[in-house]
Amino acid sequence: MRARAKWLVVLGVFLILLGLLTWWGWNALQEFEYDMRHPEQSGWMD
Repeated sequence: MRARAKWLVVLGVFLILLGLLTWWGWNALQEFEYDMRHPEQSGWMD
């Protein structure tokens, strides 16, 4: 495998992981903010 191809694969995997982490983190943040605004609808008050 050539070095350039290897770097392209590494970069592609890194970008995919970064995108997944960003998407997951954004969803978690949205849910957390919603729970903070509507505590009665979350399971925190049990």
